[in-house]
Amino acid sequence: MKFFTRRQMRSIHKGMKARQQRALRLRSSPEEESSRRIPVVQLLSGNLDRLVVVASLIHPSLKPGLIDRLLALAEQEHLQALVVLTKLDLIQDRQEALDYKRLYSSLGYPCLLTSISTGHGMVELQARLAEGRSALCGHSGVGKSSLLQALAPELAPATGEVSLANDKGQHTTTSVRLFPLPGGGELFDLPGLKLAPLHMLPTELGRCFPDFAGCLCRYRDCLHQSEPGCGVNEAVGQGLVNAQRYQSYLRILKSL
Repeated sequence: MKFFTRRQMRSIHKGMKARQQRALRLRSSPEEESSRRIPVVQLLSGNLDRLVVVASLIHPSLKPGLIDRLLALAEQEHLQALVVLTKLDLIQDRQEALDYKRLYSSLGYPCLLTSISTGHGMVELQARLAEGRSALCGHSGVGKSSLLQALAPELAPATGEVSLANDKGQHTTTSVRLFPLPGGGELFDLPGLKLAPLHMLPTELGRCFPDFAGCLCRYRDCLHQSEPGCGVNEAVGQGLVNAQRYQSYLRILKSL
């Protein structure tokens, strides 16, 4: 029988762990690697006061699921959140836009309807960004660059760039731009987001939805799916929690 010293055992253990990690990397698909990347918002969170979630009402069409995911990210990072719905001038029936504004405002998230062409909502937006550091985030094409040009037309295309790399050793670097605003405050312009991965336990997600706060569940670790005695499910059935927001929650939960 062969005996190993403590140092030899540590060396063997490290080698086995390294082989396991290499095997996992080889089995991982690019999509899985992408989903594990830390969101830019989380990398910046220590230097942020506010997350400005920008979504277009049309061209591209409104994606409430991404808005809800980014709002959950803001809750996780204890950031203020502001929802900005753009391209108001391009829609004829504004009732849906007003409904979304009412929904997010009722949850404690200020929601502005804006139009670069008419200037609608721009004065209030500028006032809300006048203090602290904010970050514009949302899908490409929703109008972030147009908002930035309207807020600070005299600035060069890129006043300053901040290069961020995550702490997991992946060779993925993201550049964001930081702009001082004429009316006060500073603004990060984040790149267009295809994914907004959340790094949390499934049981933590419900706490990132303020609409669930008053719902009492039978079990402390309730995931608000089909558990008996789930207060969130009851609230959705009674119309006290928005059904679309609840569907967003379920999709995010599935992605964790």
